[in-house]
Amino acid sequence: MGLNRRRWVYIMDAPAYEISCDLCGNPHVTWSEYRRQVFCWFCLKDVPGNPGIFDGPFPMNREFHDLLGISVDRIHIPSGRIMRWELSKSTGRVIWKFERGKNG
Repeated sequence: MGLNRRRWVYIMDAPAYEISCDLCGNPHVTWSEYRRQVFCWFCLKDVPGNPGIFDGPFPMNREFHDLLGISVDRIHIPSGRIMRWELSKSTGRVIWKFERGKNG
């Protein structure tokens, strides 16, 4: 199984989404450099992790996220820019847009 490098991570740390190590169950994990992986500080390895709040249906609704105190916006790793989500008016699907800078 080849691991692909991430191009983005969620703006919040993995434990904020209740993601933990799927081997030892410990919540001391961070985003791995690889897609669909977290790094466990106890096992000292990249693992798929437990999905936390993403296990099952997850509504893309800003009011719901505010209630939970979370953000599912992303950081684009190559550029360091923030990617905000919005729902397409025509399809209702999530689309990601780079946050505009102060000058743009």
